[in-house]
Amino acid sequence: MNNPTHETGTLGIWIPRAIWLARGLSLREKALLAELGAHAADTDYRPSNQHLIELLDVGERQVRACLAALREKGFITIRLNAQQERIVRVTGKHAQLARRPKRSSGGKSPRPKPAKRRKQNTIS
Repeated sequence: MNNPTHETGTLGIWIPRAIWLARGLSLREKALLAELGAHAADTDYRPSNQHLIELLDVGERQVRACLAALREKGFITIRLNAQQERIVRVTGKHAQLARRPKRSSGGKSPRPKPAKRRKQNTIS
């Protein structure tokens, strides 16, 4: 049986609602931004074009266009380190949008606490 996990150890990609509903981003840009955001805390994540090509199932030109569009729109920054490796970071408020919310223990989403009821003053 084939293992569905990607080399990063994930079973899939989760696109936060704020990114999913963001206007002006293509579906590929949203998927790429979610992937980059999922690794926002990982300082060793240096996605190669080949990795992104395989992830998005597109050509190198389209990967470059998506990265350029996300940079131009202010969602990511791109720089080279001393070893000439590309470092891609999700920027500012977008980094928080791209991260998956933490779940409480047990894998269940935390439920909001019910509002406290006020005691009504009754006149007898």
